[in-house]
Amino acid sequence: VMYSVEAATGKLVWRHATHGLASGFSSGNFYSTPAVAYGRVYIGNTDGKVYAFEEGDGQIAWTYTMPYWAYGSPGVWNGRVYATSYDGTFAALSARTGQLLWRHKLPYKTTASPTIIGRLVYVGDLGAGPGDHGHVTAFDAVSGQRRWFFNDGKYSTVIAADGRLIVAGVSHLYALLPRTAP
Repeated sequence: VMYSVEAATGKLVWRHATHGLASGFSSGNFYSTPAVAYGRVYIGNTDGKVYAFEEGDGQIAWTYTMPYWAYGSPGVWNGRVYATSYDGTFAALSARTGQLLWRHKLPYKTTASPTIIGRLVYVGDLGAGPGDHGHVTAFDAVSGQRRWFFNDGKYSTVIAADGRLIVAGVSHLYALLPRTAP
């Protein structure tokens, strides 16, 4: 169940359950953390859908069906919602309509939440198996073209700090500097 409460009082504003919303075949749980932008609340669900709720009354503005569970928390930037599916699907959607803008299949499964820094959107995959370190890939946030790849970051959602990109690897913490022109 998804709840909206007043921050100051804790009073319930609205609530929404997903029972039966996946064509009546399954219901799921809201697993991810919501992103709030443009008067809407965007959140992934284990029923395989990304939901956009109207912020004020909780009505569903749109849903987008992913191939598998939508574990990762959506990222929002410049009128777009970025979401992942456990099977490795990574998609950019219109924040207004839910229309697919572009989609990629990562090399491996993912539970990562997309992170947007500048014009790049970063997402991690789990790698081939339990001992693998996974990968972080950066895509152009508008075109979806792959721009950068790093061989660690299995569960990582990257952050930017002090002019560096911080990647939490399986056994190392990386502080990466931007490339400089030759």
